[in-house]
Amino acid sequence: MLRLKKIRGLPQWLLAIVSAALIIAMWLLLSFVLKFGFTPPDSQETWGQFGDFVGGILNPLFSIIGLLALLHTIVLQSKELASSTKELRSSAKALKRQNKHNARQQFDNNLFQLMNLNIAKADSVVYKVQPSKKGDEAFRGAYFYFASGWDLESKDPHLWMNNFRIWRSEIGVIFDTYVHSLSNIISFIYEAPVSGEAKEFAYTTITSNLSSEVLTIYFLFTLFSDDHYWAREMLEEIDFFGHCQMDYLNYVPVWAIVGHHSAVNFD
Repeated sequence: MLRLKKIRGLPQWLLAIVSAALIIAMWLLLSFVLKFGFTPPDSQETWGQFGDFVGGILNPLFSIIGLLALLHTIVLQSKELASSTKELRSSAKALKRQNKHNARQQFDNNLFQLMNLNIAKADSVVYKVQPSKKGDEAFRGAYFYFASGWDLESKDPHLWMNNFRIWRSEIGVIFDTYVHSLSNIISFIYEAPVSGEAKEFAYTTITSNLSSEVLTIYFLFTLFSDDHYWAREMLEEIDFFGHCQMDYLNYVPVWAIVGHHSAVNFD
């Protein structure tokens, strides 16, 4: 039994066919020598007949071998291409996961930096009364001033708006910069290329780090101030105040009084 030596990169079946072709070629030469002897003939016609005999048998055989080798090469290249495509897809998925992780990490870092700045800004707000109030006390004192002297259960939007305008012109203006700052943070979260779950976590994190007094003042400004109307649709869409714990005011009926509009208009 002929023992085939394995050649790297070639399958055993292809080596067997090539070996068989070589054996046939050797058998043909041996048959010719045994039939006609070792002395080459002088006749050109005899050599031509011998060539036709050998070529007629070996040419189709080696053509088939060449075709099989070509098909084998195509199959190998297809497998390599499929393997490369699979690896590229795996790499793309890994890169996508990495980019998503990096985006989330960058989002979290930026969010907490903005929150720290926002909290510091809230702590720096001063309500100038005697004695003056600062931080949460300023927000609390300003809200109680707004709520004093009228019925918060009123369903008259004109009354709410007029009281807000008077309150803002007297003391509420000190909160304008802070309200813009908080709206910008919420807008940053709203437009961030992160998952909805990450955004929900961010909204909850913000509201849990802000006092009821701060959230109540923010609610009044975004609901009644034309300077902050740009944030209203966004806040309504994400139900931001649904994340809030406001001890002094139930936002749902008040929001319903104004209606679902991007700007306050009671005409």
